[in-house]
Amino acid sequence: MSEHIVPLRIYVTIFLALLVGTAFTVWAGFRDFPGQLNVIIALTIAGNACRALLHARSLQLTTYLGGLYFCVILAGNSLRIDLQRLLDQKLVDN
Repeated sequence: MSEHIVPLRIYVTIFLALLVGTAFTVWAGFRDFPGQLNVIIALTIAGNACRALLHARSLQLTTYLGGLYFCVILAGNSLRIDLQRLLDQKLVDN
């Protein structure tokens, strides 16, 4: 049985790229960019993070989609609660 051996420099390169990406994300998170530039930068960072899914194996893709599924459920419940509070407040005000 042949084993697949990855050189150490590949691991170091990937680790450094992840550190640079994390540093850029943190830096962008603490900046207030003018106008809609905040949204553009956030979508660019998210798009680059999701681009890795093009080469993901099935277990990685399943894990990502499972996390996304629960994120959508939590965001949907939060939105539902906020909308219910807003509707209740409007009914009380009238």
